[in-house]
Amino acid sequence: MVVWKINEKNYFFYIFFFSNLQASTVYDYETNVFFKEIIDSITKVNNFNKNVSFIVILDDRPNAFVTENNNIIISSGLIKFSESYEAIVGVLAHEIGHIDKFHVTKRKQSIEDLNNLNNLTNISILAGSLISNNSEYIFQSLIGNKLSIQNYFQSFSREQEREADFYAIKTLSKLNLSSAPLKNLLKRLEKDAKKQGINDEFYKFSSHPIYKERYEIINNEDNYKIIFDENINSRFNFIRAKFFGYTEENINYVNEFLKEEYYDYAYSIILSKKGRLKKSLLSLNTLIKNNQKNIHLIETKADILYSHGFFSEALLFYKISIKKNPKNYYVKKRIFDIKFSILDPDDKDTSQALFNEYKFLLNIFYNNQDLIKKLAVLASENNLTYWINYFNVRQNLNNNEYDLKSLLNELKKIKKNTSDYDLIRLIDKVIL
Repeated sequence: MVVWKINEKNYFFYIFFFSNLQASTVYDYETNVFFKEIIDSITKVNNFNKNVSFIVILDDRPNAFVTENNNIIISSGLIKFSESYEAIVGVLAHEIGHIDKFHVTKRKQSIEDLNNLNNLTNISILAGSLISNNSEYIFQSLIGNKLSIQNYFQSFSREQEREADFYAIKTLSKLNLSSAPLKNLLKRLEKDAKKQGINDEFYKFSSHPIYKERYEIINNEDNYKIIFDENINSRFNFIRAKFFGYTEENINYVNEFLKEEYYDYAYSIILSKKGRLKKSLLSLNTLIKNNQKNIHLIETKADILYSHGFFSEALLFYKISIKKNPKNYYVKKRIFDIKFSILDPDDKDTSQALFNEYKFLLNIFYNNQDLIKKLAVLASENNLTYWINYFNVRQNLNNNEYDLKSLLNELKKIKKNTSDYDLIRLIDKVIL
């Protein structure tokens, strides 16, 4: 895991490189809680009992798609492009529809069959997304002149997309939400696509139905009462503003998408990135005063102070944030980072106490190399032999020069000899 850097300063979202997607994954507590609530509501009304996971990737192209293991990938561009949380619900319902209808398995088998017929390799396309056609377009270019096979694949995929569209609309109805925001999102995407020279002719070579056809599906189902939840939409808009603030530099461009306090939120973050800390904090303080129930604004204030090197001040607001929300492990990780940075290496008692208090973070940020290195330092300072050995193995696991089998055997030896339950549990994660 690395820290996203903007203007040579450490900023606020935790991200890591997700090799399969070739993109950075965003870790933000507020965002994760919001999307989990939406996904849980979708699965509940559909009596869908499988576990669904998700990640948010740092990609300005608006998209969402589902992979194996019921994992939904959501782009930051989709969050920024969506004007209402209801559109987001519709998109996620579409993706869950792919899972519920076993489209992932079917698509994978179809691709494997085509791969065998065409001697293709490295095909990673699984279930379709609601929005993007890029992956499928690449796939079609690969199979080239195999027109009959191509037509079969397209027919199969379009039917899946229609089925997922119906699933999304029915889900919105069950949740007493309007499908209009989803329709508006598709219209905006269509308009954006036309600007890029993509017209209806393109969809002859696409796995997705043309937008016109999808509007008809939506219009035919949009006959229920609209219930607008102002609170949840406010939550979404603050999240959306955060993404604009972290990913954009042009405040005039941001003004086209955000209004009033949401614009002010994005503006305060952009000001901080530009080094205008005082003005940033003045704007943010006003927002905090006017939105006292939004505890995430306090976290953002702490993040901004931290990024400018005001660690003591940041720690104060992180503690306020964690008191209001004890489950925010990202804040706990940041608190640990600050305490570690100001630790006197000669203070053995504090050093050991810090290790004992925060070693649990390894269960949350399992592959965070920065966390592993810092805790390894604390273990070494306190002569915690088994932990030292564990950290040595963990760091070597990422080095191809070391034999994997030998490293795993070393972990088994540590597990056999230690009585530390926390260490045993971590070793089991690696071995399994």
